[in-house]
Amino acid sequence: MSTSAEQTAREAGQRKLEAEQAKRDAARVKAEAAQAARLAAAQEAEAARRAKQDAAAEKRREDMRPAREGFIEVIAQGMAKAGFGINFEFGSPDTTLRVVGPCSRALLGKLVELAGQNMRNVAFERIECGSNASIGIDL
Repeated sequence: MSTSAEQTAREAGQRKLEAEQAKRDAARVKAEAAQAARLAAAQEAEAARRAKQDAAAEKRREDMRPAREGFIEVIAQGMAKAGFGINFEFGSPDTTLRVVGPCSRALLGKLVELAGQNMRNVAFERIECGSNASIGIDL
């Protein structure tokens, strides 16, 4: 009989160990699920933040369009008064200022030096040569 009692005790001990292991496994799975939920929530919040930021940037670009148009007119007049036959137009996207006429990287550099901050203030992001878009400067 003692063998049967020992066998029963061993089986009970084994079941107890298995139950404890199952509890640990369940706790681990629950913790992993909670971590995955936190990660998903953080990613969703980051995506929402980026979307809001992108929408605000797009709105600012749209709101600054009249200022960019005015800036193009003023800088073209200033260049004409200085003896440069340079005109400007919107590139694609409209946050690009394109030089129409003789153009070089040196000229673009000088324009950025003279008016770069004002270009950034009216939401221009790039200035480039109209005939060669590969010659350009990001602002």
